[in-house]
Amino acid sequence: MSYYKTPIIYPTGLIREDTRKINDNFTQLALVFVNNDPMTGIVKKADNADKLDGFHASQTPSANTIPIAGADGKIDSGWIKINTSNIPTPNAIPQANDNGKISDDWLNVSKNLNTSGYINLFGFIIQWGTFVCDINSITLVTLPIAFPNNFLCVVVTPLTNADFNSKPYDADQYEDNWVCYKVSLSQFRFYNGFQLAGPSNWNYIAIGY
Repeated sequence: MSYYKTPIIYPTGLIREDTRKINDNFTQLALVFVNNDPMTGIVKKADNADKLDGFHASQTPSANTIPIAGADGKIDSGWIKINTSNIPTPNAIPQANDNGKISDDWLNVSKNLNTSGYINLFGFIIQWGTFVCDINSITLVTLPIAFPNNFLCVVVTPLTNADFNSKPYDADQYEDNWVCYKVSLSQFRFYNGFQLAGPSNWNYIAIGY
């Protein structure tokens, strides 16, 4: 069926009136396009109604489709491929365990909180423990784990004040009566220099990376 409407004639000599008539003509032309009037030679095909540059648009994730927001104004999360894991995995986002916490492995943090133990904080390692070394003796102490690169230092003290104070000692010998030194990335040697009496139970703290 042919479409025909007599166009509005202008000019009238009045700028405002002529502008209104021009706008009315454009409105009629737009209606022709919307109604797919074959007289115009421009036909709006149904299969192009939701396309942009040849691609369909959809709220539901699908191949070769442009995402659009749903009624809530948000794009379905299925459009964005995100890998999650509760264990360290390449190209994945950390996911909490059942206890609601992210594994220490994701943070490059490991620990052993026993009497002799350690904590590894992003490669910086603190270790601690106890050992026995009687007076006028030398003992080799092995750390809970080996330092991967460098054993920086170790500090040794009597295990408790009671252990130290309960034994008589020569106050003049107190200052330099024990010595420790590193022998490897996992061991240090300790010398208990007390000659007559003194502590035999010790604890230590060692740091490295």
